[in-house]
Amino acid sequence: NYTHAGLKAAVQVGQSHSDPSATHRNAQAFILTTERVLFFNARTWSLVQVIALSEMQSVTISAYSPSLFVLHMHGLPDLVLDAAPSVRQRLLDELQLAVGTVAAMWGGEDFGESHRIHQEASPVLQLLDEERSCAGTLAFIDVNVFLLVPFAPRSLFLAGGDTFFFGLLDSHQIASQVGVRGIGSYWRWQTYFFMLKSGPGEARRLLWCRHPGDERCSGELQVSRIRTVQPLDTPQGEPCLIIDAAASTAEGTVLTLRAASLQSRE
Repeated sequence: NYTHAGLKAAVQVGQSHSDPSATHRNAQAFILTTERVLFFNARTWSLVQVIALSEMQSVTISAYSPSLFVLHMHGLPDLVLDAAPSVRQRLLDELQLAVGTVAAMWGGEDFGESHRIHQEASPVLQLLDEERSCAGTLAFIDVNVFLLVPFAPRSLFLAGGDTFFFGLLDSHQIASQVGVRGIGSYWRWQTYFFMLKSGPGEARRLLWCRHPGDERCSGELQVSRIRTVQPLDTPQGEPCLIIDAAASTAEGTVLTLRAASLQSRE
């Protein structure tokens, strides 16, 4: 349960008690009864959360993960859950059957919408709070690899045209260092969040920033100025991209980027 401390806490940075990746907190047992769902801490077996089946609204699964699913509810924030691929479908089938049984006891369709399972093809999912307002964004940057960030409608990621591609890439750049012999320089890899924006004319841009919620970019490159894009591996086998652009760009003529995997580079 990546939202073990609540959705709003999960998308904030620097809070150890709500860290979505903290296994001693996010590893939970999902217990389904005829009336409710119980969440227990998998290590201590202490009861963490209780949700009545009457609160269940729908489930969203992503084409980018065979294990992750988002549980939507009435009057409660979304839950981002992860189950083993071998059991996820059976769990969802049993949950759908249990919710349908409860709904039938209280009037069937008159009780509310039937519990539905949505298949989402987009790599970006909006997460809703208890008031059904956007509170977070879940963005897959690779299969089974995603970012969980606050909802930022004015960010470069969500505004300013359609985002054709996005992901984390390392940029090879020069940096300064102060030493006993004065100020020197050296090359280093710096990680940025890259976005390829689509649109007419100058709207087609390659942008990069430090965080998906940033409203200003650290750099950009007009697609029309890109002359060649060449894949290249480092001697250590790391997949890279060499982007050669027109000399009039502010960032220079060559951009060297490193991807986490071959799939990300492609």
